Amino acid sequence: MAKLSDSEVTKLKETLRGFLNNALKKYPKAGPGILRKLWAELLEEKFGPPPKRSQTTK
Repeated sequence: MAKLSDSEVTKLKETLRGFLNNALKKYPKAGPGILRKLWAELLEEKFGPPPKRSQTTK
């Protein structure tokens, strides 16, 4: 996967913040928990399940 430049990361964050603000305006009762769950589902649908982390540190 290609690494994004700082300006691309900044632009992406601004875009995501705009989408989040629009979602919260449309669904004001949506809390951070449901938004995280839905975002995770969308990412998994697009990119597949996240890679497994090793349990080396406890």
